[in-house]
Amino acid sequence: MRNQRAWWGPRPVPPPLCVGGMLPIFGILIGVLTLIWIFAVISVINTHAIFGWPVPLGFPVWVVIVILVILLNVVTGPFKYMRHARYSHPYGGLVAVWSSMAWLAFLIFLGWMAYQHSTEVHNFIQNLPNIWDEMVHH
Repeated sequence: MRNQRAWWGPRPVPPPLCVGGMLPIFGILIGVLTLIWIFAVISVINTHAIFGWPVPLGFPVWVVIVILVILLNVVTGPFKYMRHARYSHPYGGLVAVWSSMAWLAFLIFLGWMAYQHSTEVHNFIQNLPNIWDEMVHH
């Protein structure tokens, strides 16, 4: 019974101050992204469009919701991983944060490429202020 602590392995090392200070921000960001996701699902159910951006014809609502769930997990996954990395990453929290930041940089790069080369994505981003005004004022 006295060696029970050894069964659990070593205690996790607390993250560096720069990582630990970002953990609440990651939590808030995950919450904001989840709220945006909830509003997107409500928008799809009510209007068969995502914030005014029409869903292609022939797509059932449940397929769009599944795609939104996958998209939510792809976007929030790195933030969740950064929050829990100090417990699970074999090289520690700092390596986990940098690998997650590299993934986010890749996602931002893909978004930028889509914005530059897809007229549909470009128009959607350009219409976001109008969509926001319609949501807030109606």
